Amino acid sequence: MWASGTTFITFEDVMVPVSNLIGKEGEGFKYIMINFNHERLSLAMQTMRMARCCYEESFKYAHKV
Repeated sequence: MWASGTTFITFEDVMVPVSNLIGKEGEGFKYIMINFNHERLSLAMQTMRMARCCYEESFKYAHKV
């Protein structure tokens, strides 16, 4: 799984028309944190599945005659 490309962006003196706002003004951080909950759950499920596969393969290898 590849990491996401992220960066820090600063906007100063930017005016956004009310008709272009997504959600309520000043609550953008809350919205993105809610979105990250889904990503965290997905990552946890992928990690647990990979751990189980590794465990199963190591168990098979250890019981070879």
